[in-house]
Amino acid sequence: MKKLIFLSLLITSFVMGKAQTDSTQITPKNTITINGNMWKGVKYSYNGSNNVDIRKIRTMLNIDNTNAILMKQAKNAKIISRVAAVAGGICLGFGINSYLGEADFNTPLIVAGGVLIGVSLPLSSLSVNKMRRAVKRYNAR
Repeated sequence: MKKLIFLSLLITSFVMGKAQTDSTQITPKNTITINGNMWKGVKYSYNGSNNVDIRKIRTMLNIDNTNAILMKQAKNAKIISRVAAVAGGICLGFGINSYLGEADFNTPLIVAGGVLIGVSLPLSSLSVNKMRRAVKRYNAR
């Protein structure tokens, strides 16, 4: 009986969640605008609506092979940037924490953390620029 109640609640919550998704109709006549940068984050707006589902934007931007490649490169650069930033922050934090805890100053760890954070910034900018190019190509057609 518990399994049946759990299953019915699970299905109900899934259906209710799907019913509340964005219902913006996508028409090829309107343009996509991209706002923000690598510091504030990137937000998309379409047809005057600022609350557009990113899955719909990706579907719209996938108009040809070049745009698909641009979007894939942007996604990969974003993932690598986030991983490098987190790893760099962990290295930097661990190195500083060990120094503050009266241990030896771990120079290689702190330098590696700084380098990883430094690498993540251009990759994040590259990701934003690739998405801007994909949006520009979509709007130009």
